[in-house]
Amino acid sequence: MKYIDNLIKVWEFCKRTVMIADSEMNVLWCNKQGEQALFDTANLHFLNDAEFELPIPSPVTVQYEGDFGLARAVEILPLENGDDGYVLEFFDCDDIELLSDRSAHLRYKSNFIGNIRSELSQLIFMLDANRPKYVESGDLDYLNFDREARYRILRSFSATVNMNELAKYYNGFYPNSVVNISEVLTGLAQEVSEMFEKHACKFTCKIQERVCLYTNADRLRAAVCNLLINAYMYNEAQERTCKLEVYTQDDVLTIIVEDNGGKVSAQELESCKKPFVSFRSFSEQESLGIAIASKYCESLGGTLTAKCCNSTSTTMKMTIPINTERTPSDFRICKVAPITSRYDLQYCILAKGIDPNK
Repeated sequence: MKYIDNLIKVWEFCKRTVMIADSEMNVLWCNKQGEQALFDTANLHFLNDAEFELPIPSPVTVQYEGDFGLARAVEILPLENGDDGYVLEFFDCDDIELLSDRSAHLRYKSNFIGNIRSELSQLIFMLDANRPKYVESGDLDYLNFDREARYRILRSFSATVNMNELAKYYNGFYPNSVVNISEVLTGLAQEVSEMFEKHACKFTCKIQERVCLYTNADRLRAAVCNLLINAYMYNEAQERTCKLEVYTQDDVLTIIVEDNGGKVSAQELESCKKPFVSFRSFSEQESLGIAIASKYCESLGGTLTAKCCNSTSTTMKMTIPINTERTPSDFRICKVAPITSRYDLQYCILAKGIDPNK
């Protein structure tokens, strides 16, 4: 008897109780209490043709292609408390990614991303080696190619950085400490100001002094830097402007990144908070920057919201609760070292927005 036949038998013909529960173990459907949610067995698919007999002695994983809980996989778990029944646990894409990044698979993924970075680095070195002779010869066609190639390579390099950033939120392997984020974001603002002004984007910032937060400085920089680059990249105004504002009020930290134009709607920005939302079908649109900023806020019990005003301004607002009782009277200021490599985390995120053709 195949999997599907056994499953139908479990919840329709035998005396065993089968429950469908969410991650909080709230019962969503039970075969002995009447249906509480739609569950179409015809949408179940299995990983292989292996067979099993009742009772099921160990967990079994199957795939479910329906809309129930937006699940893509289902694990059938025999109850361990002595009851004669089963629990069906559903996993969505985020659940599977979380489990993956807390397993040995994370190391394989990191190695694979490392290989990609190595290949991209070699391309940069090849461009560096050839550039002097073409500069000397005045070959404008090659120089235009050189700028476009470097831009696309840096964008790809940035994507690998954001993939690693996202993995950190799934595996949780990063330390937090009490940080003066005013100093951290002031340093970031200085880097942004130099690069934005050089590329005709006016940048202003207003950062409240000595704002303390129990956080990870690298995660903070990556989240805010991604929002700043989005404000630069997708700004279609004739004279582009970008603003960073940081302040606290009533034990809530607010970080605002605002630009003066853009074609992306608030609904689209909201949808991009879920990782890879734009890649459900083939797409060149990047969405990980907003997802990373959202994950950062969620990790601290906060939220990321988007507001657009008739294509004249776009505002991304991070709100994070702060615990003033944890603020020490004296602590070590966390300052980032000056950018020394084109492959540093912060530089990669910044560089993806510096389009040489703009």
